Formats: sequence, structure tokens, C-alpha cells
Amino acid sequence: MRRAMTITAILLVASILVVGAAVPAQAASFRYWTYWHGSAAGWSFATAGPASIIPADGSVEGWRFAVTATAGAPGDQPRITPSFADVCAGTPAEAGRKRVALVIDPGPQSTAPDGQSPGPVVATCVVTDPEANGYQVLRSVAEMRTEDGLVCGIAGYPTGECAPVIDSDPGTDPTAPPESVAPASVVAQGAPAASDGAAGAPWPTLLVLFVAGAAGLLFWRRRHG
Repeated sequence: MRRAMTITAILLVASILVVGAAVPAQAASFRYWTYWHGSAAGWSFATAGPASIIPADGSVEGWRFAVTATAGAPGDQPRITPSFADVCAGTPAEAGRKRVALVIDPGPQSTAPDGQSPGPVVATCVVTDPEANGYQVLRSVAEMRTEDGLVCGIAGYPTGECAPVIDSDPGTDPTAPPESVAPASVVAQGAPAASDGAAGAPWPTLLVLFVAGAAGLLFWRRRHG
């Protein structure tokens, strides 16, 4: 009877662990300027900061103000099709210079801070030094507000905040796995935020170890009890 009760208790604890493991932690949502690269295939989320990237002549760079908990969510990309030919069609090439198509999208009103309104999407052809990085490309055409290495505002939008954590996330698919992200930075952008205990064993591994250890203990007590 004692062994049956012990086994029942172990199975109960294991089931609690499984249920706990199945409930995802709520991801943190940030409101910030996200950084993108454009190509014929569409927009792709930048995995490095603009200060670390030197766009080539003919590149398309994009910035979108968004609320998101998922790095590179499709709904957070700039809302116009990336096209170097369209943006830079009227800008002739210059010797010793490069042309970069730059898109700045402040996002819809639904993602704007209280009392503020986003401007229109802007697409411009930037003619600059061949060694200019993504940060310098943006800064050459728009006023930037930065704080501790973060891009907080572009062309005066938004004002009075810098990548705050907010409660709602209108741009995230609720069925997608939660993934916290760091605010856009001139050094590194889009890196997932480490969670507490990230270096420890994952829940499935802990569960297997727990059940295996409990079974081994029962077997040992049966042989030596």
C-alpha cells in the first residue's frame, strides 16, 4: 500500500510539472524602432545593430516603429514594398559615393504613445560615403534621439519615451511562441532577452530526471527494504 501511494504521489507531481511546463511565460512587449533590410524577397529583420552594418550601394534599409514581443514579426515590418529602383529612380549615381534606399515608417495610430500621432511613411534615396553604416545613413537624413545606445526617436517621433515595456501587443500572433526582445540598439538589435535561469536545464529534461530518479529510488527500496 505504501509503495502504491508513493507511486501515485510521484505521478501527481510529474503531472503538475508537465502542466506547468506547457504554460508559456508571458513575453515582454516593447514599443520601439525596429530595424530591417529590404530585398526582392521582401523585408528581413536585422540581426545586428545599424552601427555594425555597412549597407552596400543599391541596398534598401528600413525602420518601423512597432509594439512587439517577437523579433521580426511579419506585421512589424515597414508597410511599403522595398524597392531600390522605385526610391532611387530619380537620383543619379555619383563616383565615390553610394546610394541607399531608406524607408522610415512611424507605424499606425494604434501603436502611437498616448497623445501623439505618427507621421506618414517616408522613402528617400540617401547618397553617402561608401563606408557609411546603417546608423550614419539614417542620421544623414533624419534627426535622431538616442539614450544609452538605443534609438529612441526618429524625426522627433516619439517624444518623451525610450523603448518602454507596455501591456498590450497588437502586432504579435498570440499563437506564436513567446520571445522577448531587446529594444533597437546602435550596437545590437533584435537579440532575445535572457530569462531567469536560462543556463539551467529545460523543463522536459528536469521532468525526465525527476521521474527516472524516483523510479530508481523505488527499485532500490524494493531490493533492500
